[in-house]
Amino acid sequence: MSRQAQVGLFTVLGFLLAAGVFYVLADIGTRSRGYRIFVDFQSASGLHNAAIVYLSGVGIGAVDDISLLPDYTSRVTIAVKPNYAIPTGSRFIIQAPITGEPSILITPPKNLPANAPTIAANQEVRGVNPVSFADLLEQGQGEVRRLDDILAQLEASTPNLLSELQATLKNAHQLTTTANSAIQSLSSGTQTFEERLSGSLMSAGGNVAALTATLDSTVKRNSGQVDMLLAQLNRTARSFGETVDSLHDVATNPTVKSNLLETTKSFALTAKTLALLTEDLRQVTGNPQTQAELRDTVANVDATSQKVDSLLKSLGGTSSVYGVDRGATPAPGGLTPPPPGFVPTSMPAIPPSPAAGPPQPGAPSSGASGAPPPAALEKLRQRLNQFTSDLVQLQVRVSQLSPERPGSADRNTSPLLSADRGPMSDFNLTILPHAGTSIFTGVNDVGAYTTGNLMLIKNEGQLKLGGGIEYSRLGGVFSWSGNKLGFESRFYDLRHPTLDQYFNYFAGRKFQIFGGERDLNHTDRRTVFGLQTEL
Repeated sequence: MSRQAQVGLFTVLGFLLAAGVFYVLADIGTRSRGYRIFVDFQSASGLHNAAIVYLSGVGIGAVDDISLLPDYTSRVTIAVKPNYAIPTGSRFIIQAPITGEPSILITPPKNLPANAPTIAANQEVRGVNPVSFADLLEQGQGEVRRLDDILAQLEASTPNLLSELQATLKNAHQLTTTANSAIQSLSSGTQTFEERLSGSLMSAGGNVAALTATLDSTVKRNSGQVDMLLAQLNRTARSFGETVDSLHDVATNPTVKSNLLETTKSFALTAKTLALLTEDLRQVTGNPQTQAELRDTVANVDATSQKVDSLLKSLGGTSSVYGVDRGATPAPGGLTPPPPGFVPTSMPAIPPSPAAGPPQPGAPSSGASGAPPPAALEKLRQRLNQFTSDLVQLQVRVSQLSPERPGSADRNTSPLLSADRGPMSDFNLTILPHAGTSIFTGVNDVGAYTTGNLMLIKNEGQLKLGGGIEYSRLGGVFSWSGNKLGFESRFYDLRHPTLDQYFNYFAGRKFQIFGGERDLNHTDRRTVFGLQTEL
């Protein structure tokens, strides 16, 4: 072959090779054999014909044409190879890197089912343009302007903020000063109250001593009246015995048995107290005739006490009859108790004590034969005090309220909590304070907004539960008392349900300090603290 033929053959082969490279790079086969999809973009900037189309990173076709629509958006026609299907809902994104050729990325939806629908040929879809530097700069300029506005507003409001902060600090200082003054005033008031209470207690002790001396002189001067009193006591003891007999008959009814048990215990305590008081009176007086009357009364009361003990045992209680029950104490005065059911009518006169000497002929029948021993008077005074404390107990309570919260007058507050802070004085009586059931009555806030109390209290050891009228409204109370600490809850007023909670500290046997919250279940609650004593 000649040299010219070789050059011509080499030229033809080079042309064919160049045509093959162009065919592959331009993806002419795909563009001629595959199906087409029309994708509309806001802008096709940077994209050109024959750009590669990727589906999940795999090349599936090429850009066949780019045209401008009437609304000045760009329509890109892509040719997809026949053996590739694009799922419906896929995202078409123009990828325009800083270096390299732009391309179209197709991202299918996540978690596609096996038979998901696909995009058909010649279907129009919407594409997404990538965020450009111009968009980022424009958005950044908007954020900078917003930041400038915020800084300007902050600068404008800074004087007001500083002024409010200064006013707040000033108010806090005034509040601290007011609280310090209130605490000092409270301390001074508490000290004054303690001094007055101590003086009252000392005066009460002197009055008790004077009462005992007056009682002693009255017994000496009015022997006849004392005899009448003893005769009345004797008749009372007989009637008391008949009442016990009637109770014994009623006790066979099982429906009232439990209630009769508590009542009978109270009768037993009263009978024993009467017996001790009568025995003390017998020791105080030196008149033989009066002693005989007292001895007769002691015997009657003792017989009644034995009936009560027997009734207690039949009701399921504890009997304590000397000579019948084990561990029972002898009858008062060393007397031998008569058998059950025996009621003595008279007893021989008790001989005078050796200290007084034998009675002289013609001696007057009064208590002037000799002054009673001081021990007997002291014992009688203790019995009277114990008897009185078993019947009734006086409670004196002084308390102070915290100031009203701001805006309390405009809200639905408790009608019992006015702007008055106190001090408030409460006086209450407890009838039968040591019995299973007591009566609690008295008045609250004397001299101001006065209300009344009338409740039945059930005593169960350290627990107390009661209900009735409290603060002149229907309510109830629950309390627990330990050795030094305790708490008390009061709830009342159906129209404005109110809950009060107190915590108590027992500073002495009859003196306690308390504090807590009034109207605890509302936002306008008031703090309360004070002192309480029981006489």
